[in-house]
Amino acid sequence: GRLILNKADFRYFEWRFEASTACHRLEGRVWAEPRDFVGLHYENPDGSLVDCLNSKIAHCHLLLYRRTDGAFRIVDELSSDRAAFEVLTDAPDHGIPIVV
Repeated sequence: GRLILNKADFRYFEWRFEASTACHRLEGRVWAEPRDFVGLHYENPDGSLVDCLNSKIAHCHLLLYRRTDGAFRIVDELSSDRAAFEVLTDAPDHGIPIVV
């Protein structure tokens, strides 16, 4: 079945999401400490500039559920402390120094 994004919550240094079908559900969280990001200028195809906040040592945690006997039960769990996490923003309040 088709995966439907049910819920997402984003802050500069954390992203949580849930997606589901009738038979499966995926929950995820990606996050990093502000000190683990580097800031870069990024030029969009239209020429506008945004800040790119990039981490290659973010944390990622995923839970996969399968519906069994009418209830969702965890069937797999994955975690990593070497995830890539990138944020593009035109807001100046992120607090990450832009180095490039």
